[in-house]
Amino acid sequence: MLRYLLNWILVHRAGQLVQWISSYLPQRGVVVDIGAGTGHTVQALRQLHPDLDTVEVDVVNIRVVHGNAVLFDGHRLPFSDGQFSAAIMIFVLQYCNQPQALLRNIHRVADGPVLLIQSTYSGRLGYGWLRAYDFLWGPVAFHVARMCGLVSQPEHALDGTMFYTISELTNLFQQAGFQVQILATKSLFLMPINYHIFRLEKICT
Repeated sequence: MLRYLLNWILVHRAGQLVQWISSYLPQRGVVVDIGAGTGHTVQALRQLHPDLDTVEVDVVNIRVVHGNAVLFDGHRLPFSDGQFSAAIMIFVLQYCNQPQALLRNIHRVADGPVLLIQSTYSGRLGYGWLRAYDFLWGPVAFHVARMCGLVSQPEHALDGTMFYTISELTNLFQQAGFQVQILATKSLFLMPINYHIFRLEKICT
């Protein structure tokens, strides 16, 4: 019962997140999902965009949905320049210890837009809330998922260590060579935490 409930939550959450970015994706081409996780995001994406091809990459195999993900080291993407029509990255940067290197690699492999969803905080209270919220969705969620047999990896849950304000994120994207557009901002339960939906485009030089 718990396994079924967790899977339902993952399916529902992925469907909602993909709905937020769906209209900004190309109708055809190849999209790379960076930090693909359990695979539910691409599953939802394929339902909405059956003509899009997808490639999934991650640093660890925690697949629930059938399919394969390309494993990489977290900063160097094993793909050629301009290989993808677009890229998506949903709640990934908090786990990345070399965000600038990863973003520059995304800049290299994606010809089209990068659609990115990321949490931010404001003030000390917001920082504490965001750490606690990420702990629930990270270590706690994966521990429960392993207990009920939904996932078998990793041996230790991913633990977020990098948390950003909106200005820090914007600067990070610009330093990686992107023009930044904030498509939407969603507040989380009246707390000083927000979800931002970003569209990143390469800066023409």
